[in-house]
Amino acid sequence: MNTFWNWTKEHKIKVIFYLLFFLLSNYVSSFFSTYTGTFFNKLSYLTSHLTVIFEAFPIALTIKDLGLALGVTSVLILLVSQKEENNKTYRKGVEHGSATWGNPKKDLEGMFNQKDDSRNILFSENIRMAINNEDVTDFKAQRNKNALIIGGSGSGKTRFFVKPNIMQLNADFVVTDPKGSILNELGVLLRAKENYDIRVLNLIDFSKSMHYNPLAYIKKEEDILKVVETIIKNTSAKDAKEDFWVTTEKLIYQALIAAILNYFEPEERHLGTLVDLLALFEVKENDEDYISTVDQMFLDIEASDPDAFCVKQYNAFKLAAGETAKSILISCATRLAPLNIPAVRDLLSTDEMKLEELGNKVLRDEKGKVQYDKNGNIMYQPVALFVIIPDSDTTFNFISSIMYTQMFNTVITIADTKYNGSLPRPIRCLFDEFANTGQIPNFEILIATIRSRNISATPILQTLSQLKKIYKDSADTIVGNCDTLVFLGGKEESTLKMISG
Repeated sequence: MNTFWNWTKEHKIKVIFYLLFFLLSNYVSSFFSTYTGTFFNKLSYLTSHLTVIFEAFPIALTIKDLGLALGVTSVLILLVSQKEENNKTYRKGVEHGSATWGNPKKDLEGMFNQKDDSRNILFSENIRMAINNEDVTDFKAQRNKNALIIGGSGSGKTRFFVKPNIMQLNADFVVTDPKGSILNELGVLLRAKENYDIRVLNLIDFSKSMHYNPLAYIKKEEDILKVVETIIKNTSAKDAKEDFWVTTEKLIYQALIAAILNYFEPEERHLGTLVDLLALFEVKENDEDYISTVDQMFLDIEASDPDAFCVKQYNAFKLAAGETAKSILISCATRLAPLNIPAVRDLLSTDEMKLEELGNKVLRDEKGKVQYDKNGNIMYQPVALFVIIPDSDTTFNFISSIMYTQMFNTVITIADTKYNGSLPRPIRCLFDEFANTGQIPNFEILIATIRSRNISATPILQTLSQLKKIYKDSADTIVGNCDTLVFLGGKEESTLKMISG
């Protein structure tokens, strides 16, 4: 019963129509039953005197009239029901399909700025994406700006994607530049057209690099842990497991870096001092009570500040027996051997990168006065950071990885604390030859969270397997957080399998 009433409520118009048809049939039946004469005489009279059928109002109660009206109405209901069940949508003239070539400008017009092409990210000759969401007219077309570019060697990843996008001059750029060719070809353009402030970390020719001091960006103990983790991940063998030795290594690095930052003179606060302190460590296997120069330093710190972070980490390291501690120190010296190179030590001794200015460097005149536009808004100077790395040697990968890690942490903090979560200028990270930059710890988390800060990342690879080799199970998360995929060709199996979907 409830089903019947529910159906009645949902189909009120149909019910009213069927009731009216039933009454009309009932009246017509009553007319033909009441009036005398032949059928055609009655029909002729009815057509000229239509109102006579209402003489049976409100209803004719004879069995014949009720039965006939019910029968005719039932037939009508049956016919209507069958018609609805068999109802089909016909597309006459396109029985063999209606597929046509797509029109990128029309189909994607809500995704990019059609009035000012310089405000777009370029993916191909016809496909673009607005770099600022306010230029997106179709909300459904909004995408994050992360993109994954895959193409075999010689497919044009740098020539047809990286360079054209830098030439848009529409963001602050962080560019991995294998061999330095991108800077050589576009540096003059960046300075001449938009007065970009160009910074260079050159890991091929250290004499041509600006200085970068990782310790300059450590503001709290958590930052020390991140730097140490990055060093470990990028100086360990592939697929190496973290054992007791590595864990204990971390303790000594953390203790020494914390001591350098808190108890050394400013000019000594760099990674070169870390190597110097490791060289001063002395452990005598047969004399557990021997006190080295470094031991005495930590004893002095503990005497004045027993709760110091460096003291706690150092004491944890000293739990290792003499022979074990000596082996750990040898591992430390081996891992940090590149820092003994004078040119590398000099590179890391001071800082000129000013990573905190990315995405928000205030434009000033020669006297240091802040510049404003005609609407009274602060003007910002664009910044481009080029990280030049060798394409066939990974010895110094850990330096670029530390920089990328600190860059993300620094600009995210500034966006959150100074600009309510979003930098005034977009930052585009174009990681050409991403497999050669080393591992950025927690990159799968960073790429998922930087969007809201007006930052985007574009890993550029030759094959998908390169990403999986470095980031293991996190590779799928990285791919999933890139809303755009550009495939420039290749034959690697896992890549083709993903593309074919």
